[in-house]
Amino acid sequence: SKFGEPIDNEDEIVKAAKQYPELNTLHIHQGSQNRNVEKLLRGIERVIDLAHAMNKALGKNQITTLNIGGGFAVNYSQGQPWRIEELYKPLERLLAEKGRDFKIITELGRFYHAHSGFTASRCEYVMQRGNTQVAVLHAGADLFLRECYVPEARVTTFRVFSPAFDLKNGNEVTTHLAGPLCFGGDFTARDISLPKIEDGDFVVFNDSGANSLALWSMHCSRAAPAVLLYDKHTGRIERIKDRQKDEDVMRFWQ
Repeated sequence: SKFGEPIDNEDEIVKAAKQYPELNTLHIHQGSQNRNVEKLLRGIERVIDLAHAMNKALGKNQITTLNIGGGFAVNYSQGQPWRIEELYKPLERLLAEKGRDFKIITELGRFYHAHSGFTASRCEYVMQRGNTQVAVLHAGADLFLRECYVPEARVTTFRVFSPAFDLKNGNEVTTHLAGPLCFGGDFTARDISLPKIEDGDFVVFNDSGANSLALWSMHCSRAAPAVLLYDKHTGRIERIKDRQKDEDVMRFWQ
């Protein structure tokens, strides 16, 4: 168990519930990139069984809510998104059978938000290192912590646009994407194939609506970027979050 209490420690969990009568919710987290529906349902069923056993041991219906966290996996391959119905249809049957006594909360934020956002960063300049192009961007480890610090777990894919917003295709070369921070690990990607990038081009990080701005780092005291909302039905673009002000950045350190 990365955090929380392993479910096998039922006696300790019941003991905690007796000690803290305000404890009325059990939360389950089985990993945010888990698409094994059978495994997810098995874990949820175990928590439901535990909740029933706890209420019986406590002699009252103290556990009233089950929080299904973790998540359902996101398909970052630019193929068809995986459908949440794969989990929800059998989950509804399970809850109808065994979970009627509880309020159910789900926290599948990564699944719902990842595909809804992208990040565009203008290329400041390009360096040539042998046969590799190194594009220096304004988005780096402050916005994409996981990509930089755990590169083997990188899931982000990329597109390149000209300053006129024309999509570039073909002429792919080995590419490093470097961020703006002052340390050697600030690379959102290494040794990937992208079209030739030129100064002023835009590099787009696809499917970055989750685990990006929410993990914003104050490394180098950089201001968090603005967020724009695009309504595909009306074509309207609305600024829903302003770029962080310099005084807000300074206030962080006070």
